[in-house]
Amino acid sequence: MEMEELDGYIRKNWDSIREQIRKRSYKPQPVRRVEIPKPNGSKRKLGIPTVMDRVIQQGIAQVNKTACNHLEAMEST
Repeated sequence: MEMEELDGYIRKNWDSIREQIRKRSYKPQPVRRVEIPKPNGSKRKLGIPTVMDRVIQQGIAQVNKTACNHLEAMEST
């Protein structure tokens, strides 16, 4: 899926995606493996997640960061 297709896909499948995340049954797709050339001539392996998996990762990271910030604020008072 390309970035341009993401909005329509999420709108069409949001209820199912949300439910899978809440039930912790969401299974990310295998990452695409690519090799990036390094200046010394060797290559570095890189795993690229699907667009949807990356969006979900970022959403969860934002929720976790907010929760951690809230806990830190409570502990400092």
